[in-house]
Amino acid sequence: MSVFKKLSRIDRAILSGAIFALLMLSYLLYDDSILFEKISRNDKPIGTILKAQNDVRRKSSNNFVWLPGTQKDELYNRDSIFTGDQSQATITLNDGSLIQIQENSLVNLNMLNGEMQLDLRFGQFSGNVTPLRLKSCNEEYVIDGANSKFEINRSENCGLDVKVISGDVQIKSKKGNQAVKQNESLKISKSGAEKSTVESSIRLITKNDVYQYREKDKQPIFFEWKGQGSLSKFQIEISKTAEFNKILTTKSTHEEKVGLKDSLREGSYFWRVRGLNNRHKIIASSPVQKFYLSYLPAPGILAPLHNAKVKSKIINTKEALVAPIKVSWTSSPNLTQYEWQLSNQEDFNNVLESKTLTNGEVTSTPLIPGTYFTRVRGLDKNNRPSPWSKAHSFDFSIEGEPKPPAPRLTEKRIRFLVPSEKDRKPSSAKSPQMGWTDVDVAKNYRWEISSSPKFASTQFMDTEDTRIAWHTYKPGKHYFRVFSRTELGQMSPPSETGVLEVFGENPILEPIPSILVKETNTEAPPPTKEAHAKWSPLANAKSYLVQVDKTPDFLNPAQFEVSESKGSIPLSAPGKYFVRIKGQGEEATDVSDFSNIESVDYIFRLTLKAPELLEPFDKTTVFLQKDMEPLIWLEWSPVRDAENYRLEASTTPDYSKIVISKDLKQTRLLIQQKIPYGIIYWRVKAVSKDEEMNSEWSERQFNLYHQRNRGF
Repeated sequence: MSVFKKLSRIDRAILSGAIFALLMLSYLLYDDSILFEKISRNDKPIGTILKAQNDVRRKSSNNFVWLPGTQKDELYNRDSIFTGDQSQATITLNDGSLIQIQENSLVNLNMLNGEMQLDLRFGQFSGNVTPLRLKSCNEEYVIDGANSKFEINRSENCGLDVKVISGDVQIKSKKGNQAVKQNESLKISKSGAEKSTVESSIRLITKNDVYQYREKDKQPIFFEWKGQGSLSKFQIEISKTAEFNKILTTKSTHEEKVGLKDSLREGSYFWRVRGLNNRHKIIASSPVQKFYLSYLPAPGILAPLHNAKVKSKIINTKEALVAPIKVSWTSSPNLTQYEWQLSNQEDFNNVLESKTLTNGEVTSTPLIPGTYFTRVRGLDKNNRPSPWSKAHSFDFSIEGEPKPPAPRLTEKRIRFLVPSEKDRKPSSAKSPQMGWTDVDVAKNYRWEISSSPKFASTQFMDTEDTRIAWHTYKPGKHYFRVFSRTELGQMSPPSETGVLEVFGENPILEPIPSILVKETNTEAPPPTKEAHAKWSPLANAKSYLVQVDKTPDFLNPAQFEVSESKGSIPLSAPGKYFVRIKGQGEEATDVSDFSNIESVDYIFRLTLKAPELLEPFDKTTVFLQKDMEPLIWLEWSPVRDAENYRLEASTTPDYSKIVISKDLKQTRLLIQQKIPYGIIYWRVKAVSKDEEMNSEWSERQFNLYHQRNRGF
């Protein structure tokens, strides 16, 4: 038995009455019109809702409830109309006049002595009602003008902006009368009224030279623009030429965007939008822009599969486990190269890696475990791109292995004497030999050798043996090391560094430091300079022949003799020089071949003088009494032969946060923009046509202070 049946007859009656009362109260919260006397139908309606879009509500003067406003609803005197976001209401009055109420607006209708009086509480409306009495913020205005159309917008500070779209109107108020013509605007505020011209214009929102894509013919391609002024209609035109000699397609619309479905071939086109007034006359035209229509299909990613779980096996390291991923795709034969992207975000706002390739696969840089997204698009022979492929998501995980140990060198210091032909024995080594211990887990080894102990520039060789002969050796001091490598290609740490010294019969020329000369006097000629060279001595050499040439072939060298294993190289003019030496014995006979060739650079750089900063003085404090633009002059001295000056201002001493960056012809700048309060660092340098002649920066700072001492 239910709980209701368990109750007594009186309890059931009380419960039923309570439920009925609750339902009645709920309905009254929704519609309280039954509590009030309905508007007498003897009153004639003053108009009708011609069109109601989205959130439109209406309320009578003697009712608390806002009811939905729908098409063909009759309106009575003192009714109110409200429109919400992205909503509009069009009202037609009995005399045929139209009032269009825009979004987020509230208007009270009041017909007084045959004239319409609107109380604009907030928002904007347009119409052709004349004469019209308008009330706003306890101010009354009379707008009069036959065959006129206007738009009125009320601002938050009770100001009115009246734009006349067609015809001429008279605006009367307690403060006087104003005549406003077509395409003029009158802004009314507490301080007075200001008239301006409303220019009709069209700004294209779709970017210029954009690529439009279609998978098949007559698929919509979209264009968007923004109109300003008294424009009632738009007309988009497509042509193959920028002069629009022949228009391929045209479409009219009242909207500020369109999707064209016309049949067009792949290629370049030009488009523009023209604006028409309510008399169907063209009064505005947009700039001409270009677009390319492409039917290129997007590539399709083959691997990894979408939402795949990809595992990679690598060697354990102390750092985070990382490994590359291979991505492949299929595409149309019309695509000659590809742009590939990898991201950790589905919208690709954060692109981790991007590459341009000619083949249909790519191996990424090493990745840490996580979720990734990949996509690719193609480019044809004319570098025109296809759409992006469907993005593939995959979860990437890594399984680690231990790192192999480094090999141990069997000999750390090796001295090798280049054998001569006359003294060479059959058993003597023809090249230096280097060896190391075997590593069990190694698939092979990488051997490296360099003339630098930091291995800045190396030769390397991969081998499965534990010994190697360096056949391309050169005299001098060299450094070598070895890595072991597993089946997975993971390298061990390097072995200890070994030293190989190769001695020969020819002198070894050491690297020669470059010469750099800077000069601020643009008329000063480059001076003659000397570079200092040193080489290994030869035991049987009495002197050394030094050759200097501007080519490594030494076809026409300058040469001189020195008695020691060092000398000064005269450099008569800036440029690159090549130097070599050889040993000489008695009566200038040769006792060796030429040494290795070393180059030396003589760099002569003309630079402008750095500007002298004049105002403001360094570390000056500038106090602002009002929170407004600072109007501060930055001034410096002119520099001879400077093309212009580069000025930068920053809130950080390393100029990582630039607030002003300008190239100027004059030697001062008035700061008229708001900049953050606090210390401002500024610097100026003189700029030449040749960037290498630019001067050094001249730097200062000042403190911009306001009583609130805060930024904007």
